Amino acid sequence: MSYAVRRDGMLFASGYYLRVEDPAGRTVSYVQQAIEYYRNNGREATLAHYNSQESIDGQWGLTLADENNILLVAPLAKHLVGTNLGELATNRNRDIGQEMVAATEEGTWISYIFPNVRSSETLYAHSWGVRHDGLLFMSRYYDDKPDVPNAP
Repeated sequence: MSYAVRRDGMLFASGYYLRVEDPAGRTVSYVQQAIEYYRNNGREATLAHYNSQESIDGQWGLTLADENNILLVAPLAKHLVGTNLGELATNRNRDIGQEMVAATEEGTWISYIFPNVRSSETLYAHSWGVRHDGLLFMSRYYDDKPDVPNAP
């Protein structure tokens, strides 16, 4: 939900995410919908749709990597398209990118700290990834709980 007002040539805006009852379930569902879209419409249509702002649903957006883990879709971080997901999100304690690309056809949850530089609060990102047809379909949600969600 957001609200914006234009005054004196400036735009003032504020907003918040509506609380979702089951964010882990919503994340799994979003990934499954993307896989269904791919099955029904093919690779090129999937890339076009999920690289668009229209595909974003609240905090849910798709990250899609090819068979070589090269990012094809990242609507919230378009500058990362073309990079190797396995080489991203590495810090001194964990190779989160490598954990992500290890996702299987059964699916994998990966949870990690996500420092929100805008609000100075520490959030936890919970990413669900599924390999399908060699491609890696992922989405995530953010909250203040470090617990890894249960697999569906």
